[in-house]
Amino acid sequence: SSSSSSSVAGSRRRRNTNSASSDQALAVVAEADAEAEVGTHTNNKATEHAHDSDEDEGDRAENDKALAALVYAKDREIPCGGWVWAAAFSADGKQLAAGVNFFKMKVFDAATGALARVLHGHTGNIRSVAFSPTSSATLASAAEDRTVCLWDVQHGIMTAVLRGHTSWLYCVAFSPDGRLLASGSEDSTVRLWQSADGAAGPVLASHLDGVQGVAFAPNGLKLASASHDGTVRLWRMPSGAPLRVLQGYGNWVLAAAFSRDSNRLASASHDGNVRLWDANSGELLLVLHGHTAAVASVAFKRGGRDIVSASLDGSLRVWNAASGACLKVVRSHKQGVLSVAAATDSRRLASASLDGSLRIAVLADQTFPRTVFTLLCVRHRLNRLAKTATASAPEAAEATEAANAESGDAAAAEAQTALPRLPLKLWLCIMEMLQLVSEEPAAT
Repeated sequence: SSSSSSSVAGSRRRRNTNSASSDQALAVVAEADAEAEVGTHTNNKATEHAHDSDEDEGDRAENDKALAALVYAKDREIPCGGWVWAAAFSADGKQLAAGVNFFKMKVFDAATGALARVLHGHTGNIRSVAFSPTSSATLASAAEDRTVCLWDVQHGIMTAVLRGHTSWLYCVAFSPDGRLLASGSEDSTVRLWQSADGAAGPVLASHLDGVQGVAFAPNGLKLASASHDGTVRLWRMPSGAPLRVLQGYGNWVLAAAFSRDSNRLASASHDGNVRLWDANSGELLLVLHGHTAAVASVAFKRGGRDIVSASLDGSLRVWNAASGACLKVVRSHKQGVLSVAAATDSRRLASASLDGSLRIAVLADQTFPRTVFTLLCVRHRLNRLAKTATASAPEAAEATEAANAESGDAAAAEAQTALPRLPLKLWLCIMEMLQLVSEEPAAT
């Protein structure tokens, strides 16, 4: 039936959600399974193979469920007193800035959630914020008042106002070296600025509608702009020369983000999908389906292994960038999520929402789930080898059991017939202990 087919398809997608090291662990399991099948009785081979496949499916689904449960370790809510349009971590990860309704920008301590500063100066809603990658004291903001402002966060003062756009601004981003700023506006243009003195640079004017997202490649050689005209454009930096147009959307493109190696680009669309592109060739690699409303923001984390998307359906989704499988759906916000930002430590995500809150999610250490998954696969292999040892020599096992039973040694009979199945709860306890150890340095 269609429902059972959907269930099987869902199981297959879940099995594709692990990183390369997890895939290697699965390969070890598959090898053990192949070895096990050699020793099965010839007459019962087909029946036993089907039974083993069912057990493998159950074991792997159980392992996947345990792994997915560990994606988020903590979640902290920070009330902001109004719609939160945007969020950004500082380069050192110690501060979190948010553009809040009623023309305010708030800066929080990222560790405690305590309010550090409120910055005033814009006369329109602040739609985008960005810290300089080279200085955690320098912050840029783009607002509906048609200006980009630069701030000295340490002293709480505005250091420059950049004017030139003819309509409200949606986005702002620093280049990796912190020397350039890019801003996107409803006036259909992208403008480049010198961050040191605010001097205007090239105006990139090829879009046919408003530009809602801009992102620099980490290698500094490209800039991506996402537009309401249904395209993502790539530009050569720092000259601003056009490189490529990524098409195929039936609706607005709202955000874009590069992977850490600058080779892939994720884009978020009003159609509810996330698309993954080859940033060099322009080839469409994956389309990630799952959100039920517009995807407003997208970010890479864990060195490019995962993509995080934020949607007006109120959820965050974590995707495997290699397979496109959805690793986790987080529904901690009560209304639409407008922005998601990843800290440089790859363990924290900040999300900004129409429900008036920021949320900081602390993820398990990136090596932790893969280690645990490998342990789960070891458990699976031990159980399979134990079952195979019993199945390959049933007559000998029965004779041994009978002999031991006659001598009153029933425990020895059981020990020689099969190894004990290791309970999943034991592995979960180990995982929790490892997690506590991994979080101690962050707590100090």
